[in-house]
Amino acid sequence: MQVYEVLREAILTGKLDPGEKIVKVKIAEELNVSRTPVREAIKMLELEELIEIYPQKGIFVAGIESKKNSPLPY
Repeated sequence: MQVYEVLREAILTGKLDPGEKIVKVKIAEELNVSRTPVREAIKMLELEELIEIYPQKGIFVAGIESKKNSPLPY
C-alpha cells in the first residue's frame, strides 16, 4: 500500500512532526490519489499508534515514544 508507506516513512523520519495535523484531502492531492487509499492508510497508522484521531478535531501525528518507555517524572 503506497500511501501507507509514504505516510509511515514521513512520520518515522520526522518529516511530519508529532502533533502535526493530517488533512486527508491535502494528502490525497499531494500524492495524486483518491481519498480512499488515504483513509485506508490512516486506519493502518492508527492501529500502529503512529497517529491519533480526535472526532470533531482531526487526525494528528502521535509522539513516537510510547508512554510506558518515557522516563518517570520526579
